[in-house]
Amino acid sequence: MLLRTLMALTIGGVVVAAPGCPRATARGPEPVPPKAPAKEGAPAKTVAPDVVDAPTLGSVPQRIISLAPSHTETLFAIGAGDRVVGVTSYCDYPPEAAKLPRVSEFSKINVEAVVALEPDLILVAHGNPSEEVQQLKDLGVPVYGIDPVTYDEVADGIETIGRLVGEEANAHRVAEDLRQAKAAVAERVAASPPVDRPVVLISTVTMMELPLWIPGHHTFHDDMIRAAGGRNVVPEGLEDWQPMGLESLVKAEPDIILGPCPVGEDSVQKRDQFEANLRRIDGFSTMPALKTGRIHVVPEDSFFRPGPRLGDAIRLLARIVHPQAFGGEDTL
Repeated sequence: MLLRTLMALTIGGVVVAAPGCPRATARGPEPVPPKAPAKEGAPAKTVAPDVVDAPTLGSVPQRIISLAPSHTETLFAIGAGDRVVGVTSYCDYPPEAAKLPRVSEFSKINVEAVVALEPDLILVAHGNPSEEVQQLKDLGVPVYGIDPVTYDEVADGIETIGRLVGEEANAHRVAEDLRQAKAAVAERVAASPPVDRPVVLISTVTMMELPLWIPGHHTFHDDMIRAAGGRNVVPEGLEDWQPMGLESLVKAEPDIILGPCPVGEDSVQKRDQFEANLRRIDGFSTMPALKTGRIHVVPEDSFFRPGPRLGDAIRLLARIVHPQAFGGEDTL
């Protein structure tokens, strides 16, 4: 399992952002700087931490703080939601999470508020501020970081969290759901080989500003595109998140363009706005996706968070990439 961290701490390891390290984040899954990427699951120079089991903590954690939306979703999905006592302002799923105390803006942690909640485990992710995470560690608070990059690492990370919080069986079930969703999509594509493999561009924004930061190879988005029978717009050999300017994007000739639709917004209206924004950019009108109208918006939270809902995301992507193979079926 290739879980990534930027620095090892005494309680297993912790993933934190080095100052100035770019990360791509869509404006709902995580806060996004206007020009630089800062997203959960985006690239970082990291080292793999040792796998830490619950006994390392001395006992099963009862007061957990999650400083990443994907961690929050995972904790609730594996049955540990009733032990979560604090989250970030971006933790909006499931609905119960939105009612919990906010102790972080993801890139800024209220250390005093965290300590006041007396946590016995804090889960962090790349993008959390290293200085404030270090403060918590110095105060003796157990901190553990998980930074999955690929689709399989997301599933592995869910199982790691399960071991930490004493929910191994539930975590294994959730992780297997993700793995089976990917396998089912890939199997359907293999059984009905498409005539072509359309080029897919995934954008984290709908208000277009070049260059776009796009998930390249060795990301969970690239894994989903490949399983669904598509090709990533990012050229082969370029891993992690990549900036692509007008010339590169036009040359890549994307057949399908995807953008995020925030929770609560009208998807039809958002899709029309997205297409209008694309057409305003000189040169984009020649792209196959705009000629054929294959412009789509996808749920921002489930599609861009490396968490337990990626199974839903890969099924949706499969229907978009190859509607003739997956049609209107509700399950795979």
